[in-house]
Amino acid sequence: MSTCHRGSRAAFTLVEMIVVMAVLALLVALFLPAIQQSREAARGVTCRNHIRQLILATHAFEASYRHYPRAFCGNAYGKEWCLSPAGQLLDFLDESAIAGMLSSILRPAAPICSTGCRTRHSFPND
Repeated sequence: MSTCHRGSRAAFTLVEMIVVMAVLALLVALFLPAIQQSREAARGVTCRNHIRQLILATHAFEASYRHYPRAFCGNAYGKEWCLSPAGQLLDFLDESAIAGMLSSILRPAAPICSTGCRTRHSFPND
């Protein structure tokens, strides 16, 4: 014979489930702004670090070449090109692979001097 126990429950009631969902929604609502604020702070730190690296690279360039990076133009494969000052900082930003690739592809054109002699310019400065 089976006996039935009236006081025991095997499942949650609808009210209990709604209360649990409301508590979870409240926790999410409280923690979401804090998470967004921490992400914004991390982005700010990353941006400041990148600017710091650019400043340090510019000073290292100036210490090596005794002038600040400047834009220059030339010809490569029959097309005009210009390299920005930021492109000249690649070696100083630990991007030597990209700088080497640029220096092998984009050599400044050798201008003719006033006496008719041809001079070669070194990359990235003249």
